[in-house]
Amino acid sequence: MRYPLLAPLALGLALPAAHATDMNLFAQCALVPWATFGGDATTAVGVTVKDGGTVYWAYFDQDGDLRQEGAFGVVDRTLTPVTLSQELDPGLANIPGFMLLCLDDNDDGEIDGDDGTDLAANAFFVDPANNDVAYVPVLPVFDEDLDDADPDDWNNSPVDDLFVGADSDDDIYLQYLVDGDPAVGDFTVLVIHTTDEPDSQVSMQAAGPNEIANVPVTLPNSRVNLVDVESISELTSVNGLLGSGYLRWTVGDNVDNAFAFSLVYSPAFGALQTLLGNVDLDP
Repeated sequence: MRYPLLAPLALGLALPAAHATDMNLFAQCALVPWATFGGDATTAVGVTVKDGGTVYWAYFDQDGDLRQEGAFGVVDRTLTPVTLSQELDPGLANIPGFMLLCLDDNDDGEIDGDDGTDLAANAFFVDPANNDVAYVPVLPVFDEDLDDADPDDWNNSPVDDLFVGADSDDDIYLQYLVDGDPAVGDFTVLVIHTTDEPDSQVSMQAAGPNEIANVPVTLPNSRVNLVDVESISELTSVNGLLGSGYLRWTVGDNVDNAFAFSLVYSPAFGALQTLLGNVDLDP
């Protein structure tokens, strides 16, 4: 049976190998590039700080519009859990988006170079109904990459640049595992986070066991897009593509930065798995 939150799920982290360790860096802020909750399932974030102060957080929907914001105090060398189902308004259930958390460690009300690189985070998608937990990558964000230093001015799309990920014209390779049955079995959902609005209709190159073909993919949202691979009829109908393979997306000129990842589910695994992919910096 498909997971109840298939629409907000994801597979394959799009990072060049050299950037993999960069995800673990402390910075002024941390970006959870995809987050959601609904029913018993929720995204849970563990926030680690080296220095005390105030953590400002904001939740944005898939188009980058601010939906809720808040703040909490922290002390030196602590780990603070943030569970979306407990923190966000119930009216935001089943509205996927992303979350930004920043540490103001001098309590001047701004996130800038006067604040140390003292915050890091880890995140998970927790699904008790299916006895499952899946890792969600979290990205470091430095003060110079914010659209505005004042959290009160984070009205929408607060991050201008991603420290990790792909740039315009880079290729992102995302693995998939599908079986052609939209109701059960193997499935893959791609998650694509962009700093700018991508083209709503893009072409991705699908490479399967015995075939390579270009397939159309719809990206209707301006910041977070979720692609159920088995919804791409051209992919599943072409002999030689069904099964395991990858989708290659060339980031458009109108997108400065993109970060893409996926989760794959297979009865053979018995759980959602986060799989690493690759960015080609010089395609």
